[in-house]
Amino acid sequence: MGQLRSFFAQLHYPPQSGSSAPPQERTYIFSQEEIATEPLKWLKYLLMARVGLISAEELQTHNYPQRYSMGQLEVARQQCHAIARRASTSGKDFMIVLKAVPKDNVGLIHNFRVYSSAEIDSAFAQIAQLCCTTKHQLWFCLSIIDFTTLSLGGRLTLPRGNRGDEIELIWHTSPRRIEEFSGADFAFPFWRAHRDLGQFTFRTELLHIPHRYLVNRHSSKESYLQDAFFVTRRLWQHSTAIHRLCTILYTAGANEVALEFKFEAGLLSFIDWDTGQELFR
Repeated sequence: MGQLRSFFAQLHYPPQSGSSAPPQERTYIFSQEEIATEPLKWLKYLLMARVGLISAEELQTHNYPQRYSMGQLEVARQQCHAIARRASTSGKDFMIVLKAVPKDNVGLIHNFRVYSSAEIDSAFAQIAQLCCTTKHQLWFCLSIIDFTTLSLGGRLTLPRGNRGDEIELIWHTSPRRIEEFSGADFAFPFWRAHRDLGQFTFRTELLHIPHRYLVNRHSSKESYLQDAFFVTRRLWQHSTAIHRLCTILYTAGANEVALEFKFEAGLLSFIDWDTGQELFR
């Protein structure tokens, strides 16, 4: 068993009493079959579901990946076209993220962003050329980009111990692009804030708003800050599940937990987590 599968195999629910249970009395998160067969990336989603951040019903919606084997690429391509056609009728911009997901890695994933039906066939051709082995799955999910509503992605970083929490938000694109933030020339609105240990509210450290985004409901920087603090309040409605996830991962040796999420059409969705450990790279 690889190092990363061993990490997932050891994850277990905290003992009800708060005491440390011996290994034979622990309730493990994943079955042996799941550890042996599921892509590691899917185990990350299942962990969020089992601590209560995602419901079983949510995992079946377009906010979460639709999964296909590489032998089903043609079926997936047709389904992707169908989803794009339905999204186009809404009159709003959309993005479909396609992923070629290896079974035994969470960090070496080919991502393709599609913004129109015309780009789908090219993306699938690249995937077929690069990742046509049975050790990959094809995943895709839809995001609606609506400039008239609250549409953003974010990352909440929760360190273990005596360090404060950090949150970063990015508007109108994938939260994956948070890592691309480059300063004054960055193309999207971006916010970073910090919360000292024991505090309830975040303190703004950086707010970057390109001039082209000071339109519609976001005509001022204050409107972006209103978005930011609204989202932080919504996050803490999930504080019990977040605490449960962190406890499980800290017990397994993680020094921090970074949660990725998106807010779209009034719905907050948790879409990934990381521990900052080298084995997740």
